[in-house]
Amino acid sequence: MPPFLRVTLGYLIFGAVWILTSDRLVEWIAADLGDVAQFQPLKGLTYVFLSALLICILTRRAFERERAQQAEKVAVYR
Repeated sequence: MPPFLRVTLGYLIFGAVWILTSDRLVEWIAADLGDVAQFQPLKGLTYVFLSALLICILTRRAFERERAQQAEKVAVYR
């Protein structure tokens, strides 16, 4: 699978799981609707941080694989 599809698929799965689980978690923790409203910005910021971390990890792996393949090609060429 091409690296860009791996990154996209990873982000898609993470986003879907986050949406399906984070609301349930907030409902479970919050005592009333006022508490739910207070958790929403924290939930959003957590999503942004974790998705940025995920994208960083996935793209780093993709670039490392690409770099290794290029180094192998150069080694074979020499």
